[in-house]
Amino acid sequence: MRRSYLLLAIVAFPLLGVVLLGTEPPAPAADHHIHVPSEATAAYLKEAAGLDLNAKTGKDVVQFLDEAGIEKGVLLSLAYMFGRPGTDVSNEYAKVKQENDYVARQAARFPDRLVAFCSVNPLADYALKEMKRCASNTHLEGLKLQLANSKVDLRDTTDVRRLAEVFATANQHRLPIVVHLWTGSEYGRKDAEIFIRRVLPEAPDVPVQVAHMGGAGMFSKTTVDAMEAFAGAIEKGETAMEDVVFDLGAVTADPSRAMAEGDTTRAERYRTTHRRTARWIKRIGPDRVVFGSDYFARSVPDYVTTLRALPLEERVLRDVFDNTAAYLRDGSS
Repeated sequence: MRRSYLLLAIVAFPLLGVVLLGTEPPAPAADHHIHVPSEATAAYLKEAAGLDLNAKTGKDVVQFLDEAGIEKGVLLSLAYMFGRPGTDVSNEYAKVKQENDYVARQAARFPDRLVAFCSVNPLADYALKEMKRCASNTHLEGLKLQLANSKVDLRDTTDVRRLAEVFATANQHRLPIVVHLWTGSEYGRKDAEIFIRRVLPEAPDVPVQVAHMGGAGMFSKTTVDAMEAFAGAIEKGETAMEDVVFDLGAVTADPSRAMAEGDTTRAERYRTTHRRTARWIKRIGPDRVVFGSDYFARSVPDYVTTLRALPLEERVLRDVFDNTAAYLRDGSS
């Protein structure tokens, strides 16, 4: 891995057949996938998407990080939600800017603990303009993209050209990128291959973090298919993959809770996600995986506990927990 931007991080735990050699691994050094909706965004998400979320602040995040024993966190803006195609949002761009600025303010309150990434629908006509505006804010250090909510089609040449332009602009402004690559039920290996060939090369100078281990959360068959493409590119030594890492946000859940509730079917599904997560950490290498909770969707301390139950050797889990993104280190962003 050539760039100094590279991330290292993952997660782990003890239960479920983990091979422990000593004490359990310490807490992750950083949480690379956290959401903090403002009151306006929480209200919008409840009305438009049926998501019953509470507004969150930087103070809330630091409290959860402290409870989990985690030092630093990355706040990913939800501003892209206002740019979802098919929704009628008045003053859309103004709301996008407000949400990005809100996340920046939350990080600014705890500069030693938090960094913030702005977000935007990459297909929006104001996307490049907003990226340049965010790059001028010292408290916005990267870019979050959510392709599914933005209705990006990786098999549409026009969408791919636009996404490549967004990556090139992020590269120009030295904005690290976190991308939720999953685009829908038809997503899989072909989409990941297009992304690797036609989009990634446009951002050669910034780290790229693929959210949810290449999927949408809960390690599904579509995630496995996409990861086959990524692993193949890594194993071939493709230059575009040199600084790409994958976060563990929402990739698995706790089978023991499902068993306690008497839901054996759900428990087995969670065990499957555990096995898949562990297998892919080993396949691509722990240095390519970073811990992410996907908080607001789950409790950070609970998710750390869940990950400690992965069927992985303690040394692998420790490697994962010790990993920290370069954009979290002083002077690297």
